[in-house]
This record gives sequence, structure tokens and C-alpha cells, in this order.
Amino acid sequence: MKASWGQLIARTLFWFLIVTIGFVLISRVIIFGFSEELSRAIKMYRWRRLNDEFITFVIISVLPVLVHYIMCLFSTHRNANQSV
Repeated sequence: MKASWGQLIARTLFWFLIVTIGFVLISRVIIFGFSEELSRAIKMYRWRRLNDEFITFVIISVLPVLVHYIMCLFSTHRNANQSV
């Protein structure tokens, strides 16, 4: 079975985004759940909406997940297009 890049991305991108959003939110709650000082920062976040620290946290959290997703796409594409 041959698979194009478009087919692979179309089948996996939605779930990748859902899992990534869940990962970022859960990791944020875990990190802030163990620190009283960071807990106060969450309260400030609620008042100021998006702050620089949150955006930095999201970038640092999402970058490794994005690299992993791309690596999985490459290996899946290679395996799907191998001659049997």
C-alpha cells in the first residue's frame, strides 16, 4: 500500500494536535502543582491571559513532541512505500 505525505498528515494531524494540547496542559498542571510559588504564577496567569512565560513553556513543551511526530511520519512513509 502506497501512502503519500498528504494522506499520512491528513490521517494523523488532528490526533497529533489533540494529544499535544493535552500533553501541554497536563505537564503545565503537574509542574505548577508541586510548587507553591508557581501556583501563585498560575493565579497571575488567569488575570493576564497569555504571558511570555506561558508561551515559552508551550514552545519548549511542543518542540520535542513535534520532532517525534515528524520522525514517526518519515518512518511510516518509508514503511508504507517499501516494495514487498
